[in-house]
Amino acid sequence: MRTKRATLLPHRGKQCFSMAILADNLSEMSSKVGFKIQPTIYWVANGAQFPRIISNTFDAVVTTGSQLNLDKESIPLNPWYQNLFEFIRSVRHQRIPMLGICFGHQAIAAAFGVEVITNPIKPQTEIGFAPVTLTIEGRGSGLLSGLPRDHFDALFSHSYCITTVPHGAQTLAIGHGKMIHAFSLDLLYGVQFHPEISPDVIKHIAELRAEKLAKQGIKRVKTEIERRVDHTVLENFVKMAARMREL
Repeated sequence: MRTKRATLLPHRGKQCFSMAILADNLSEMSSKVGFKIQPTIYWVANGAQFPRIISNTFDAVVTTGSQLNLDKESIPLNPWYQNLFEFIRSVRHQRIPMLGICFGHQAIAAAFGVEVITNPIKPQTEIGFAPVTLTIEGRGSGLLSGLPRDHFDALFSHSYCITTVPHGAQTLAIGHGKMIHAFSLDLLYGVQFHPEISPDVIKHIAELRAEKLAKQGIKRVKTEIERRVDHTVLENFVKMAARMREL
């Protein structure tokens, strides 16, 4: 079986169980996609060095969510962000497929000049399942292949967002308040939602945040789990990345 190497960049202040689950999910996906996936985690928020950008070192990059923020007030407080932005720009230059999730989605945009802002909706923190509307470009994107052509519900947990995309990028999906929920820039892809989080993790998060969810009137987190479709985005990206690296 062929092997594809994936680099994972978590951005939380501490190692988190969701990152370990993402690595496991990628490894277990091998039987579905027809090749072995070998993930390597770089804890760059904890001071780890970024991997060297050599086109044959790895086949894809996934940059994840975070408890940190990327608004204009937060960027000066985290000097390592500039290293992250340079890494992202180098990945694009080397034409290595990259998927940014939540914070990672915003980081890709910020690396190319887009301002990250607080959510333009109330309540500001969006937790749980919320509607995502595909654009014309999104309907034709391999990243969103197999999803309903008009809209679907996806899992969110964020207080910040982008409402514009980098120059030359395509908006693939939008949400309330003109929020950009998915975009592409060459071989770089960003999604504001969380396709990597498994149903078991969703249940765990819902239990931990039950009181906050109830205050926001969110009652359908658990009931949506069984019919969610947004998780297919991760598998779509893996298949696309494999094809791109073979061209």
